Amino acid sequence: DFVVTERPKHATDIAKELNVSEYDALALLSGDGLAHEVYQGFAAHKEPMKAFSLPIAPVPTGSANGMALNLLGFEVCQKLTRLWYSYVHMPLCQGWA
Repeated sequence: DFVVTERPKHATDIAKELNVSEYDALALLSGDGLAHEVYQGFAAHKEPMKAFSLPIAPVPTGSANGMALNLLGFEVCQKLTRLWYSYVHMPLCQGWA
């Protein structure tokens, strides 16, 4: 599934109601804010421990991407940026390319 959030806290609402058994992982193409919204939704989920056991893969597409840098490191973020650009031809964060 591919979902584009449409408003603040939209990801929280989605994560809160997510049937986590239908997914192996979540890939979040975003800056830091979307991951925070997803974690808030997991905290309010009817089965929070099950929700929090779902792996989340942050793909840095924000302006600063502090969380991705801390979780993945500069070299991985730089490689993700170059890979993204090779397919989409739109920079994620020009400072990394």
